[in-house]
Amino acid sequence: MGYFQKGRCMRREPGKGSMRYYSTQYWNRGKRNRNEDSLCIEQVQTRRGRVLLAMVCDGIGGLAGGEIASGYVAEEVLKWFYEDGMKAMRFGNMECVAQGLKKRLEQICDSLFLYGKERGIRLGTTASILFLWEHRFFLFHIGDSRIYRIRFGCRQLTKDQINAEGALLQAVGASGQCIPQIQFGRIVAGDRFLICSDGFYRKQKGHNLCRMFGRKASDFLGTKKEKNWEKILKESAEALLRKGETDNISAVFICCLKGGRTHGSRL
Repeated sequence: MGYFQKGRCMRREPGKGSMRYYSTQYWNRGKRNRNEDSLCIEQVQTRRGRVLLAMVCDGIGGLAGGEIASGYVAEEVLKWFYEDGMKAMRFGNMECVAQGLKKRLEQICDSLFLYGKERGIRLGTTASILFLWEHRFFLFHIGDSRIYRIRFGCRQLTKDQINAEGALLQAVGASGQCIPQIQFGRIVAGDRFLICSDGFYRKQKGHNLCRMFGRKASDFLGTKKEKNWEKILKESAEALLRKGETDNISAVFICCLKGGRTHGSRL
């Protein structure tokens, strides 16, 4: 089975102007015999602001041990987050943290490649990782899972690393070296992010994602309303299964809020 961990959160009331993040997820094996997707959401309040790490890893089904590859990457990135990422935040900036994760991903890729080589198998996984720190973010992306940002419409931030036939050009562990897409950006209150495996997006278009998540964030937030995000993810996945989707379906949804409230009218 794949690895899943719903994020823990060390809570403290956010200061004025600080950012907080609401997150939820959907994880289903679909019509496959096993779920080879892994996902993780971790959120921590630090002295330097609130931090959120989220990722979706889609184990390659055509190779051996897809769930092993995706689970290993999720676990190792999670270890980096608490062992090294937190230290880098205390003494550096966003670029320093990103550099540390890049180095760790290179080590993870090498370790997974050697694991397969020693056993005479090939295994690999996609990895789409999003790191939010107050008003900035960076992402690391390998493969064809996706990260979208919903602000004034829905924008795909990642590029699918596939060839004309749709085959993966890069995957963690399937080759000795990975060259991730790395991107930095700013966050404003009301921004929403969606991280998902190809089973979630393959049979629906970007405009459909806009309809699902493109309304004002404040419409879905509150004591009872926040459950609507989970409902939207579930209903969307169930619709995909009715359309004939057979793959594992995984998605992480994040909404960014400033001091617990959104601002502006067009979010």
